Order: sequence, then C-alpha cells, then structure tokens
Amino acid sequence: MQIRSVLLACLAASGVSAAQRACGAPSPTAEQLEVAKAFAEEEEAALLSGNATRKAAINVNVYFHILASSNSASGGYLSTSAISQQLAAMNEAYAPYDISFTQAGADWTVNSGWAADGSELTMKRQLRKGTYADLNL
Repeated sequence: MQIRSVLLACLAASGVSAAQRACGAPSPTAEQLEVAKAFAEEEEAALLSGNATRKAAINVNVYFHILASSNSASGGYLSTSAISQQLAAMNEAYAPYDISFTQAGADWTVNSGWAADGSELTMKRQLRKGTYADLNL
C-alpha cells in the first residue's frame, strides 16, 4: 500500500506541474487528487497504528525513447549524458522509498510528427520494449 500511495501522490504532483513544462500528460482531475489524498491518509494511519509492512526493494528497468524533430539539441535530440543524468535524478528521488531504476536500453528516433505528439498510439506500439513491469520513457 505504501508504494501505491507514493506512486499515486507522485503522479498527482507531476500532473500539477505539467502546466509549467511541455508534457503530453493532462493535469489530474479533482477526483484523482482526492483519491491520491485518501491513499496518503490511509498510509499515514497505517504507519501510525503499526500496521504497515515494509516490502522488498523495487528495481524498475527503464527504456528511454528519445524522440526528436532533428539531430540537434534544439530539435529535442538528447545525449547519453542527459539520459544518465535523468536516471540519476530518478534514483535520487525514489531512493527513500527503496525504488531504483536501471537503464535497460535507449533509442533515438528522428520523426517530426512523433516529436510533436502526433500518432501517439502508433509511436508507443512501435517503440515499446520489455514487459509490463518495465518503464518506457
């Protein structure tokens, strides 16, 4: 339950900040924010009552898919260094919750349509790797 609460709270928080950055994810609805709040309250109550159990550490394989409109930084093309920095930031942010991320792969696609959020479902179907337990970014 603890991990679910943390992940839902993080998703809700990232949705709130979506207006400040270019992201395809919509802002969370009022209902989603209420659900995240309820999960957080349940988790806090479980921790205070001693009913929370710590689960084993979680490691998530991550596949990075770099979509760019050109081979330049201004076109969205990221370096391997940028990917490493992002992975380090994720590991640092989730370390207190015993969640870690391991880079399982990375690919670069220059496609101006996909880079502008075009044909999203087609793009995801073609680029997705790993299992449902893996994270594709």
